[in-house]
Amino acid sequence: MGDGRIHGHMDDQIEIRCEDCHGTDSQPPQTIGVQRNDPLVQTLIRSSPLVKAVDGDEIVITSKGRPLPHVRKTPRGLCLTSKLTGKEHPVTVVTGKKDAHGIKGHARLECDSCHSAWSPQCYGCHQVLDFGREGLDHLSQRTTPGRWAESRSYFRHARNIMGINSRGRVGILVPGCQVWNTVVDAAGEIVQPYVSLIMPLKNGLNSVAVGPVHPHTTVIQVPRCVDCHLDPKAMGLGEGRLRLTLGQDHLLFLPAYDSSASGLKIDFPPEAVVDTEGRQLRSTSHKLSRPFSLAEIRKITAIAPCLPCHDRYDDPIRQKPVPYAMAEPCRRALDAPAPQDSMVEIIPIIVGKKNW
Repeated sequence: MGDGRIHGHMDDQIEIRCEDCHGTDSQPPQTIGVQRNDPLVQTLIRSSPLVKAVDGDEIVITSKGRPLPHVRKTPRGLCLTSKLTGKEHPVTVVTGKKDAHGIKGHARLECDSCHSAWSPQCYGCHQVLDFGREGLDHLSQRTTPGRWAESRSYFRHARNIMGINSRGRVGILVPGCQVWNTVVDAAGEIVQPYVSLIMPLKNGLNSVAVGPVHPHTTVIQVPRCVDCHLDPKAMGLGEGRLRLTLGQDHLLFLPAYDSSASGLKIDFPPEAVVDTEGRQLRSTSHKLSRPFSLAEIRKITAIAPCLPCHDRYDDPIRQKPVPYAMAEPCRRALDAPAPQDSMVEIIPIIVGKKNW
């Protein structure tokens, strides 16, 4: 899936994206006609004897302009021809369909924001340099003072953390290099200040990093509305309870994990990337990538009072422009005469359930 060039990040090398074959809500897949005098197309066709594209056929091209002769237009629509078996697989195009892909306010979502079942999440990488033991220098094959050991707080295949990725779109963030450093001298005493120490960065953040990812856990089924709009972990706040006061901007988050009491020198949960004041908690080396801002979190949670009734993607209200106004029937349904008097408490053990 690469383009043969060296890039600063692997995701910059991506050649094929979901929308190249499936299109977007407003833009269908781009195609070109097969021509006998096109050396690249003809070479790609010859490279796989099962590809059926011939002169005059329309084939898909990627967002970078590379032709895909094994994805072509047929009387039945787009079909992908397997390079291993020759079997033709119909390709669903989402363009122009009044479904979840056309929900107002979702234009910035990456496809895998909804179509990824989970992502790998490794928290708390602990490195210990123990000068009471010897290590092996793999270059000289000699023993040297001090041995490195590495461990983790915990590793999970868990529900996704959302944020802004390196394309400036809403995507999935995962823990990057999260290193807590400890140094032990030859007498077995910890060398200060290296006690689960994380390194401060010049930008005011720390070396506990996150990064955008496409986790390749693709599924057809998607999360419910509440699994993103009412789950504090999905918003980047971490595991715990989130309390919202309707009609006000106040957010109260109660984390499930006490990092400080567990010996980690941070005042936020291991999986948190932003706090309720919009303060970024983790560094990232990807340009444009960041957690949600406070304004974005407020937009995400703004539909909280709507979801008890409007909890389906095919609800007609989803085709209306945001923000949604709370009408009198909505207030009666919520038993909330005055919006500012109502409070919603979100408990992820309930909203975290997926529908796959």
